[in-house]
Amino acid sequence: MESEIVSVNGIQLHTLHQGVGQPLLLLHGVTDNASYWGWTASMLAQTYDVIALDQRGHGLSDGPESGYRMTDYVADAAAVLRLCAARPAIVIGHSFGGWVGTRLAAEHPELVRSLILEDPPFRGNAPEVRSTQEQDRIRFEWFSWLRELAGKTRQELVQRCQADNPAWSQEDCDHWALSKLQVRPRIYEAGGIEFDTRWQEAAARVRCPTLLIYGDEARGSIVNREAAMFVQTLIKDCTLVHIVGAGHAIHRDRAQNMMSEIQRFLARTTA
Repeated sequence: MESEIVSVNGIQLHTLHQGVGQPLLLLHGVTDNASYWGWTASMLAQTYDVIALDQRGHGLSDGPESGYRMTDYVADAAAVLRLCAARPAIVIGHSFGGWVGTRLAAEHPELVRSLILEDPPFRGNAPEVRSTQEQDRIRFEWFSWLRELAGKTRQELVQRCQADNPAWSQEDCDHWALSKLQVRPRIYEAGGIEFDTRWQEAAARVRCPTLLIYGDEARGSIVNREAAMFVQTLIKDCTLVHIVGAGHAIHRDRAQNMMSEIQRFLARTTA
């Protein structure tokens, strides 16, 4: 994929770009990067104009001192689409990227033709109200696993990935390791990345065709059947797909199954 730096919102963002046709934006999860999409991006680029974004604080994009609210991430994605896509795009988001994609579709419907959510962090029927101090504490504690990886080499991280995820390819683990070396500590410090709990409000404003893909709760999927059905009550044109045997990273755990579901959905909604 072709590497490109774009200037938006006062910072430099890195993208990987490949393919021609209908624009398709890939939004990775927290602590990952554009390369994270691997085989999935390459397969999609056979049919679509794929733009994979390193979101701020990740990959080769800038990690500014401030600007880690959900509104900042949505503004980045919108600016990249305006700059790189000549028409409304398909948006695929994994985990935190799905959160960003949902807000993007709700707030900028003119930019999003269809939305695909890969196990977004959508649980609970109502937003949780937290103070800034409480958000900072929860964020710092949640990222303790990332701080534990500090000081390890890329090869050590690859070995850790292979041990934890034996079904993943060597390439998957190499991308995972690199992304953990590139992510900025700024995202988990005070005022870091915002875990916005108001996803319900945004979901209710999504009008484009949406596909929600989730895995097995026992294997780490955040979304379960109950949560998926609740999302479907908010997003009126929402197709639910449960991929058995997958955890949170469905496009790594069951890559071909997920690709088949994406292709089926897009054939129906973008023809």
